[in-house]
Amino acid sequence: MNRLTVLKTKSNHKLPENWWENLQRYGLFLSKNKWDGEDLAQEAIVKALLKYPQDEWSLALLKKVTYHTWVDQVRKREKEELHESVSESKTNTDSPSNEEVLDQLLTQLTAKQAVTFFLKEVFLYKSRELADYLGMSEEAVKDTLHRARRRLQSEGIRSIQPMDEEDYEVLYPLFRNALITNDPSRLLKMAPLLKGFTSTRSLSKKQSFSPMCVAA
Repeated sequence: MNRLTVLKTKSNHKLPENWWENLQRYGLFLSKNKWDGEDLAQEAIVKALLKYPQDEWSLALLKKVTYHTWVDQVRKREKEELHESVSESKTNTDSPSNEEVLDQLLTQLTAKQAVTFFLKEVFLYKSRELADYLGMSEEAVKDTLHRARRRLQSEGIRSIQPMDEEDYEVLYPLFRNALITNDPSRLLKMAPLLKGFTSTRSLSKKQSFSPMCVAA
């Protein structure tokens, strides 16, 4: 559906003018560009037309659709940039290869740090989304990301407890597959089963049943 069709549809469905102005301002707020913001608002209306009956529409719903449309655009753009950088690295010997970058993540970080950082930076998952997928609290996700960034910024530092070899063997192909296919679903499914995740949860359970707790 092109822009003219959208405008006609908007008119036919009698979208309140203040809604349209609100969506344009919201699109501008998200994209930081007037024309991109207008296109974003129009694309959101198209999606709303295809997905929701008009009697269910509200300004809050259209803003929600606009936001998710923007997130999809950002993620798509980030993935395209990532593939461009990977392609350039194949022809530029001064740039680290994709394999070298993955190896750096998997040798300098713990399994949990590597997975969380990879999903956050490459696929732009929000902290609350990662918390749901990885069985962690949102605060734990933020703390894990902070530790991962600090460790990566410190040249030459290595984990006090290196990643379990079995976790490494599982994660490396999962990371590569996620990059090649633009789909981290297999990684999201397998990561919580790794020793680096299950051992932490087991420790937390043991700590919660301390002798003092039992005595109480």
